[in-house]
Amino acid sequence: MTPEELLASKRDFSVVWLKFLQRFQNNPTQEVWIFEGKDDIDYYSPRIEMHYGTRPATNVIIAEGKKNSLQLRDTLSQDNTYEFCKAAFFVDLDFDDKSTLIGANTYLTPCYSIENFYFSVDVVDRFLTDRLQLFEVTDRTELARVIANVEAWHNSAVSVLLPYCALMALAKEQGDASKGLADFLRNQLFTKVVTLRRTAGGVEPVVMMDPMEIRDQLMSNWPVTLDDLQAQIDHWREIWGADLHKIIRGKFLIPCVGTMLSVLVEDSNKRKGNSLFSRRRPCSHQVRENEILGTLSRFADTPACLIRFLKDLSTRWQQTEGSLLLPGA
Repeated sequence: MTPEELLASKRDFSVVWLKFLQRFQNNPTQEVWIFEGKDDIDYYSPRIEMHYGTRPATNVIIAEGKKNSLQLRDTLSQDNTYEFCKAAFFVDLDFDDKSTLIGANTYLTPCYSIENFYFSVDVVDRFLTDRLQLFEVTDRTELARVIANVEAWHNSAVSVLLPYCALMALAKEQGDASKGLADFLRNQLFTKVVTLRRTAGGVEPVVMMDPMEIRDQLMSNWPVTLDDLQAQIDHWREIWGADLHKIIRGKFLIPCVGTMLSVLVEDSNKRKGNSLFSRRRPCSHQVRENEILGTLSRFADTPACLIRFLKDLSTRWQQTEGSLLLPGA
């Protein structure tokens, strides 16, 4: 078996189904939390503990993708044996039709994915306030100036990334023909398409390969135009308003978050020549991109719909009688 075949076998639905059966047969009344990927645990686990009342611990199933999550949910819903099982599903919206994802005991992100909860000015504010101990009035005044810069960086990143997200969203409508293009953007965006340049005043995204170049190389027969991409962006703007970052592919945002926070921490540690802070404010925190979902989890946004979903789930599952199925959130 090749490495590729071995990886594919681990992602097969039968593996997910077996994991669920083992947990259910061991303890039919125990909660089971089903996530698309392992990174989801860092975000959801402390929020489940806070708003549901129990830490997921070992009662977690990594479904290795949305398709397996939804297939498991549908399989359970079609068998009365599992009518009262306590299985909760956490699903990312992505570029999919929301109506096809809603289901019982299912939390659907109100944005592309959980990574989007880490990309906001408020997250940076909370991070800097905590790490640099910015609690005094003068500290808050300085922080407000820094945050103004961060907001400009955010807006710049969103403007640059939107056309590529529009390209992915429209290409998805072409079915299997879009796989090469989607894989290219997922894997090469920050190596061949866009680079995050550090400047004296912050972070500047620089385009190395525009969307039409990507189309020409990977889907040359697809007659999409820049006007089509702009129309998609305008459509998103009507829906999301000032929160356009919520429809950016979440994993595109994490490198931006990491670079921005690294620039801020480096500037705060300078003994002289600070560009953003007026003086040195020591910070020992090292921002590592592959650890952001874990180390910054407590600073990330928590949408009201997630809190409501967990509290409603707790109330329903604590009942001794009646159906344990909740409408999707």
